Amino acid sequence: GRQFPLSTRLLVFLPTKSRQFVEEALFFNDKQTYHLHAFVIMPNHVHILLSPIGENSVIPIVSKLKRYSSRMIKQCVATDGNVWQREMFDRMMRGEDDFAHKLAYIVNNPNGLPEDSYSLYVAENVQYLL
Repeated sequence: GRQFPLSTRLLVFLPTKSRQFVEEALFFNDKQTYHLHAFVIMPNHVHILLSPIGENSVIPIVSKLKRYSSRMIKQCVATDGNVWQREMFDRMMRGEDDFAHKLAYIVNNPNGLPEDSYSLYVAENVQYLL
């Protein structure tokens, strides 16, 4: 299938409670509009590895994630401004080696940070690639 690693930056630093809103948004449509393979939510950016299901495409998926999490994050950090940068970086995977490389990048991205400053998820069905 079509698999995409995505990166997008936040314009605010996420406290622990706000990371939870991003996680909820990611899991909400998992197995409905996309298969969620992995993510890391860092204090100021997010990396996601997913495969859209059927005719779903990446841009509407990410727009929905950003819309939902923005509303919740704004309440938590008391801001009216933008929470996410507009741009997002995505590209299609070129096979299992490419997928495994991006998965390892996501898992290793928070190296050196305190464990309570990020959220990491790797789906069971792709853990064998690590």
